[in-house]
Order: sequence, then C-alpha cells, then structure tokens
Amino acid sequence: MSCGLLAALLTATLPGAEPLRVEVSRDLWISSFHSEQEANNGGSPKLKLKGTQEFFLIDFDPAPLKGRKVVRAALHLHLESQYVIGRTTVSTIAQEWVEGKGAGYAKIPRASSFRWARTGEVAWGGDGKDITAVTLGLGGSFWGFGDPTPPDENRWQAIPIDPAVVQARLDGRSHGFMVMDDVGSEYSRDGDDFKYAPFPNRFFASKESNRKSAPYFTLWLED
Repeated sequence: MSCGLLAALLTATLPGAEPLRVEVSRDLWISSFHSEQEANNGGSPKLKLKGTQEFFLIDFDPAPLKGRKVVRAALHLHLESQYVIGRTTVSTIAQEWVEGKGAGYAKIPRASSFRWARTGEVAWGGDGKDITAVTLGLGGSFWGFGDPTPPDENRWQAIPIDPAVVQARLDGRSHGFMVMDDVGSEYSRDGDDFKYAPFPNRFFASKESNRKSAPYFTLWLED
C-alpha cells in the first residue's frame, strides 16, 4: 500500500480530522553496542535500526500545533537498504536531547548518545544510566507499537504511532520520539534451505539526506 493511499484511507475513516504533513526538525542515530555507546550520528545522511542494538531519535517542532488533538499519526521513512522494517516501537523521550553533527560513530562532546543526554556533561535520568532510563516506560515515558506499511513503489514505509505518544509532544510532556526495531534477527526457510540474518541493518534516509527522501510525519488533528 502506498503512503498516499494510506493517508486517503485514514482520512476517509476520520472525517473530523485534518491530515497535515509535518517536517522533521532533528534526528539522531545512536547505538548500544559496547564500543559505540558514546557515539553520535546526528550529522549522518542515514538513520539506522538494528533490533535492541541501534535506534534513532526524531522530532518535529510542536509549537505551531499546541492546543490541537491528535487522532492519528504516522512517521514516513525512505528505505535505503535491503531489509525492510517490521513491527516498530515509538516511545516518548522524558528528557531533552541534543542532535549533534557527528557521523561515523564519532564522539561529540555535549551532543546526545546512547550513554549520555549530553556526552561528558549530563547523564540520562540524572544518575548515569543510558537512554532507556527516560524511554520505553521509564522516567515518565510511555510507548506504543505498530506494523508499518510495506515499501511502496518509491520505497517509502509508514510507521503508525500511538496518538497519545504524539499528543505528549504537543502538550509539552515529551522531548521527541525514540524509534526501535521490534523484529531484530530474521530467518527464512525453503525446504531444507535455512537462512539466518542476525540483527540485519535497516537504513533509512535522515533529514540530512535531501528534501526528496527526508523523513516526515503525517498527523491527523482536530481542534
């Protein structure tokens, strides 16, 4: 199903809602791998999901939307790799973060990473924990999950987001969104032919790529 058809179908079922394209204001790919926990990829032209190992943070400017009610939401990603995204979790973030300009897993002082809200200065949750201290149900955060659309003819996938997760951003109770791949490793079997793909890399274009392939949100809003 194409993203355009998805939007048309959802709009048809929500006659009181207004669909709105919302551009991404910042995004950041981070890693929990032991040698990459202080890495910042905020300047990379790609975002990456890899099971419980690599995630990304993403956000939009909520100021123009304050006072509106979110009834449906989706994040649109342009696929840049062989492996598509399956079931995906999107969580609120209960602490402010810094996008940074890193690439290639660079350590950027005062920019966010898996280990630090501001690397070398401010820890996640205030006590030395990693980003899971303020996402996925901890630190006042909450989350939802859903099954994205298959890639369309232009390799776009749309991830549904729990409206409450987006509403928290509009209401000032969140600092953006953490996106996580729930599928992780994959396998396929054709008779006796078994193929196993442990934690495959799933790449998407970031806002640093170009306008044509940059991620964006679609929000269905009511007054």
